[in-house]
Amino acid sequence: MSTIIYNNVEYNQIFIDPSKTVAGDGSTPENALFDFPTTLADNTCYVIRRTNESPNTLPQIPNGTYDFKNLMICGMPKETDLLYKYMNQLEKDAWGKDNFDYAMCRVNNTTANQPAVTLTAVNDFIVNRCYLFRDESDLSNDNVKEFAFDVTNADACTKFDNCKFGFLGDNFDDDAWLSSHSAPNNKNRAYFLHASDTQAVSISNCVFNAASDYNSLNGTYRSCLLTVEGTQNINICNNIFNICSKSNAASSASHVCCSYLYGNVCRNVNMSNNVFNMIDYGNIYCPHFSICFFMPENDYTTNFIVDNTKVNYKQMKDNVASCVQGSILFDFENLTHYSITNFDLDFSNSPYFGLYKDLLISCKYSRSPNNKIDNISIKYNTSSKVGYNDNNNNDFGSLAILCDSVMGSTGSKQSTPIYTPTICKATNISVLRGYGAALYSTGACIEANIIRGLIYLYSQNYFKANKVINPKGNYRVIDMSSAACCSTVSIDTLEVVKDDATYPYDSSIEQIVFYNLEYGATNNVFINHCNALPFNLSMSTNKNSNARETSWVANDYNGLFIARNLSASAKSWGVTRAGTTAKASFKMETTVNDTNNELTLGCNPCTGFILTPSETGAKTITAYFGSSNSYTSFAGIGSKIWLEAFVPQTDGSVKVYNSIVQGSVEQDTSVWEGDSGVKPLKAVLPVDVQTTDDIEVKVHFHWYDSIGYTYLDPELHLD
Repeated sequence: MSTIIYNNVEYNQIFIDPSKTVAGDGSTPENALFDFPTTLADNTCYVIRRTNESPNTLPQIPNGTYDFKNLMICGMPKETDLLYKYMNQLEKDAWGKDNFDYAMCRVNNTTANQPAVTLTAVNDFIVNRCYLFRDESDLSNDNVKEFAFDVTNADACTKFDNCKFGFLGDNFDDDAWLSSHSAPNNKNRAYFLHASDTQAVSISNCVFNAASDYNSLNGTYRSCLLTVEGTQNINICNNIFNICSKSNAASSASHVCCSYLYGNVCRNVNMSNNVFNMIDYGNIYCPHFSICFFMPENDYTTNFIVDNTKVNYKQMKDNVASCVQGSILFDFENLTHYSITNFDLDFSNSPYFGLYKDLLISCKYSRSPNNKIDNISIKYNTSSKVGYNDNNNNDFGSLAILCDSVMGSTGSKQSTPIYTPTICKATNISVLRGYGAALYSTGACIEANIIRGLIYLYSQNYFKANKVINPKGNYRVIDMSSAACCSTVSIDTLEVVKDDATYPYDSSIEQIVFYNLEYGATNNVFINHCNALPFNLSMSTNKNSNARETSWVANDYNGLFIARNLSASAKSWGVTRAGTTAKASFKMETTVNDTNNELTLGCNPCTGFILTPSETGAKTITAYFGSSNSYTSFAGIGSKIWLEAFVPQTDGSVKVYNSIVQGSVEQDTSVWEGDSGVKPLKAVLPVDVQTTDDIEVKVHFHWYDSIGYTYLDPELHLD
């Protein structure tokens, strides 16, 4: 009998050739068996010839509970497989050049409520290049609700490489098969591997074909491909998962539940370079796909790495019901370190309008400052309205990031908004959907490229985006109405779709909704460009040291401009200074004499007014403004409206000039058109210009009068 040595274990080889009709003794490829022996043996490598999917015999792995130490089920490796070099030249010459991809290998549960193969003492369990399938001929529902393999030894290392798993005849990985079949087999479940308190599980370069347990109505994870509990190391890399769902119930209460990985109290998890394909057969109310439900144990040094993951809707076979939900769930509790990077969820070829909690990341009680969520992309068919219900998508977004426990408790008032939380930060986020909520966040720092859809910010958040698009012209795009909200929002461009016939643009709709400004939470909002009314300008009439609110919108300083804090505001107004190129002025006013809430035009992270010198030398910055004739006192006016200039120096530094110290407010002769009784004034600030680089200027304002207001010409001058 020939042997091979792998992982310092010597394995006896038994050869199986399913294409044979007459069995040999299994000692050589020429004298191979055509099926497994009646029981498995210790320290044995079963080498199976790769064949087509209809050989003369379909080998059956013998069911049972085994207490031996080492087992290999090895479809004859290809030259590119890791195990190929460990094979003897005898089998390489005989079977190494076969054209087929897999060795056929049945794994059927002949006894209800028991796994097919239970390994209680195994150290190494290795399966290579096998089509590990079940067939439908004699299986009841109970038979297929148990795992094919159950591994329980604490020292067990389980490895599947270059394999395929599914039900014989259901080829969800074959587009031609999908196009010609109307539904999966009813008894087609997942239930591939259960590993409990083992050393390691490694699954790589495999294809999984499974259908979900469509009879589950309670949202539980009844169909699990992999259930791994208490395992030290998990590596799931370079695999393709094809999951097919179908509801056999006409009721809208039918759910479809399938979890790829259920992990409980595990240590180190690496999921990289995996592709997940969703295949839907219609009449689905709530298809619930969970890539991962993961809960590490307290005080474990636990790492969870997800990288380069793609999720696609591969094919849609029928109509979709009125309400659709699909959750890809990462539930991290008590993690030491997690990383989700390069995650691409693409439903753009699906008729779905965009689902509900498609990607849910729950990062609770995390202790590491190095956790990472980066490059998350979710795409839909943004023109689709299939199945959309206007009332069902406004609580959780397509992407939900829940990190509220990380930030600590939140009360009805917050003293300071967060800007850069270090425990939960998500960068390079993109969500493109039609109607409904795109993003729901609690306690996170999110830096987005583009978000199309509604945004809900609860608890403490920092949200920054290059572009936000509201597809519903008659509905808000950002909701910060939670009493516990304490968020900072920075958006370069906020765009409202104004030509949608279903939800036509309503110019009176506020795009950003806050909680009660005076008694609620603290929010800072900065928008560079906006094509619609961003928020209400109602001000507080009382001082409140526990609440701060700054909102700033600048549309190139022409047309739409709006800014506010707790008690001061500025907005575009149809009064202009004669001779200016600006289309409008800023009307600035305050509601309470509270110098703590001075309004700054050009608050970080937005830039202020930009002036570009044409030459160097001594220059003067001038800002023209006019006061209403209702002002009764001009005392201390130089500190009520003043300029701050950031002037680049030749050594690369920036010198800050302040008109309170280095400038003044002077009388002016300008004429203001559109209002009567405007007193013309100007703020001047001498500066020394050493380079021709841009100079940023901020305008600060807090000039209180019960009915007074001030017009500012947004065209500043450098002379």
